[in-house]
Amino acid sequence: MPEINGSMSPDTSKRLSRFVSRGCALALLAALGYQVWFGLRGRLLSLDAAAHWVETPCEMLSIEEKTEGRRSYSFSVRYAYQYDGKRYTANRYDFWGSGRRFAKKESMEKEEQRLRSSSGLSCYVNPATPEEAVIEPSTNWWSYVFRTYVCGFFLLYGIRALLRRRASARA
Repeated sequence: MPEINGSMSPDTSKRLSRFVSRGCALALLAALGYQVWFGLRGRLLSLDAAAHWVETPCEMLSIEEKTEGRRSYSFSVRYAYQYDGKRYTANRYDFWGSGRRFAKKESMEKEEQRLRSSSGLSCYVNPATPEEAVIEPSTNWWSYVFRTYVCGFFLLYGIRALLRRRASARA
């Protein structure tokens, strides 16, 4: 029960602390669940579907470099391809989106050069919806593993904090 000078009683403070700790642990559990369900499930479904996509010659229309801070480089692509007699354009590099991130500028430039100079560049087209295509039909697993690891670490840290609080409250 709050006193007139604004401080809380020890009992109220403990209840509030428990409430906040449980709320944080629940939020972290939800974040990990979201990451696993939508991240892994979506990637696996995309990869499974891509197994049936058709390799098709494509022409690179544009590559745009982007610098995201001091240590993150990326580019976005735009390419054209023919499927069933129709011409389409697309901008997805892989299943993560329109570009790819690199830690080193040299790696990005090397991949850009490969895409620009490749006369036999191929993209993979979804036969069910030919508007969908990717240049690289695989996925970047390290990015997914890192995000899952970070979410899991904070989740376990939150659970550990809850268990310690519960143990110290019983003692």
